[in-house]
Amino acid sequence: MSALRDESDKDGMRIVIEIKRDAVGEVVLNNLYSQTQLQVSFGINMVALHHGQPKIMNLKEILSAFVRHRREVVTRRTIFELRKARDRAHILEALAVALANIDPIIELIRRAPTPAEAKASLVARSWDLGNVAAMLERAGDDAARPEWLEPEFGVRDGKYYLTEQQARGDSGSAFAETDRP
Repeated sequence: MSALRDESDKDGMRIVIEIKRDAVGEVVLNNLYSQTQLQVSFGINMVALHHGQPKIMNLKEILSAFVRHRREVVTRRTIFELRKARDRAHILEALAVALANIDPIIELIRRAPTPAEAKASLVARSWDLGNVAAMLERAGDDAARPEWLEPEFGVRDGKYYLTEQQARGDSGSAFAETDRP
C-alpha cells in the first residue's frame, strides 16, 4: 500500500487504499481480509428491558429507547432542580422581607420569652413588603412560588405573611422531617 484516505461524507463511508505499481490488488485485498479485522463478524445479544419486559431490539429501537430514557432523566432532573430553586427563593423572599422590617422583627424576637413563641409571632403577623414587591413583580406571578405553598402565605392584600419554614430560616424543603431547635 502506498496511501490510505478516508473519503467518508454524509452520503456514506468510503476508504480509498492506493497500492504500489508492482502490487496485485487481489493479493492486497486478501491480505487485508486475513490479517486485519476488515472482515470480522461477531454476535451481539440485542435483548433489552423495554417497559419492564425483555425484548429483542434492533439498533434503531435501542437508540430510540435510549434517547427517550435520557429525555426523561433530563426532564426529571430539571423539575427537581426547579423545585429546589423555588424552595430557596421562598426562603430568600423571607430574608428580603425581614431586611425591610429589621427593627420590628428584632424587637418582636427580643420580647418573646421563647424561640417557639417568637416564631409563632413572626408567622401570625403581616409584614410590609419593602423591595420584595418589586422583586416578585419582576419574577412574574408565582414564578418562584413553591407548589406546596398554601395561598394564605406570601403576598396577600399588600402585606407579606411568613410560613413556618421562613420563620425558622429553614433552607430545606417544606417537607423536612425534623425541626431545628
